[in-house]
Amino acid sequence: MRIRRLLLFLFLLLASGMLFAHSVLSTQYFDIIYDEESAETATALSSYADDVYTDICTYLGMDIWMKHIPLVIVAPSDTENAYQTNAPYAKILIY
Repeated sequence: MRIRRLLLFLFLLLASGMLFAHSVLSTQYFDIIYDEESAETATALSSYADDVYTDICTYLGMDIWMKHIPLVIVAPSDTENAYQTNAPYAKILIY
């Protein structure tokens, strides 16, 4: 399981272009991966991401089973966008 998480983490770093300059901010349910330019956004997200996740799961009647979902913040970008996917693994990318 640890090897799978390590491979997932490395893949996300390569895919997001942040292999050399990144930081990880962990919450109860998320691993927020960001660079220096996005530190303020990462801090803001970490303050409410877990609450939103639990609220949505409660509203949908789902059990909370996922822990440490990778949430990658990519900056800079001329347009703001985001996506979430469950295949081949759960991740959220914000750019």
